[in-house]
Amino acid sequence: MSETNPRRITERDRMIARRLSNLWSVKKRELELTQEKVAEAIGVTQSAYSQMLHCRMVIPTETILKLALVFRESPIKIDPSFYKRFDINSNAQMRMFLALEISRLSKDEQTDLLTLIGPDNENRNRKKKKKQSR
Repeated sequence: MSETNPRRITERDRMIARRLSNLWSVKKRELELTQEKVAEAIGVTQSAYSQMLHCRMVIPTETILKLALVFRESPIKIDPSFYKRFDINSNAQMRMFLALEISRLSKDEQTDLLTLIGPDNENRNRKKKKKQSR
């Protein structure tokens, strides 16, 4: 969304905001988050994040992806048609796209991202190893 020419909020935008708000209701308790913490993690003000939750502003694609990472969920939990925003037809293409996007981040940003998603991945890997050793 351009600051100089914001687009009108559509019914689809309202649906995305409702889904974000519902996910927020669960994740704020589960992950002990505040609006301030989420806003900082996604690079906006607390006010802007609140506006997203209440559908007072359109949520950009990049922000949906950042929110999904913070909440440790798939972006389709927020926008069911998230992947349709890209010309991507398979999981392999999505992984390649994400790898490219991650490679564009600075080393510090990559480390921050891995810190956000790291503990869950470590737990999943431990569970897989336990199942394989049985």
